[in-house]
Amino acid sequence: DCKREGRALSLGLGAGTLANFIHDKLPQFHVDVIEIDPAIVAASRKFLGTPGEDDKRFHLFLGDATTVFSIVDPNVKYDIIVHDVYIPG
Repeated sequence: DCKREGRALSLGLGAGTLANFIHDKLPQFHVDVIEIDPAIVAASRKFLGTPGEDDKRFHLFLGDATTVFSIVDPNVKYDIIVHDVYIPG
């Protein structure tokens, strides 16, 4: 049912395409994003329309996605989990 409230978690922001899509197309969803690189966050907000800090349905956390449960509430259940992480090397 696409009308019910839900939560999405994105491990990594990338270009913000998936997180922005969920935010825009599922207005009843809350979106949590964990991104390690502040430059990615700044570029995504400036050039790609990623919601800002004042958006109550979009929460962006700076941190390492490998420590996800030290960043987000481990008791929260997510309906959608996506990842867009880059591993150099």
